[in-house]
Amino acid sequence: LIANVFAFCWFGSELTDQAQKVSDAAFGMDWLGSQIPFQRCIVFMISQANKEFKLTAGKLMPVNKITMKNMIEQSVSFFMFLVQVKDPKD
Repeated sequence: LIANVFAFCWFGSELTDQAQKVSDAAFGMDWLGSQIPFQRCIVFMISQANKEFKLTAGKLMPVNKITMKNMIEQSVSFFMFLVQVKDPKD
């Protein structure tokens, strides 16, 4: 189960990183001497790419490496709590 969640979180982080690079790539193009419709498309692409991109799970939590780290920390914390609460007779 953790491997599946890790895969989604890893690729969610990669997708977010790549989405942030789209604006830089479009701005770095040699588009100033091109035709006006093409320039408008590039300006539109840059403006849309500047919006924050965040992949979420059900619009509740972001799917990224930080979320995965927090899930692992919470799981270990809960496990340690259960180990301490466990009856020594068991």
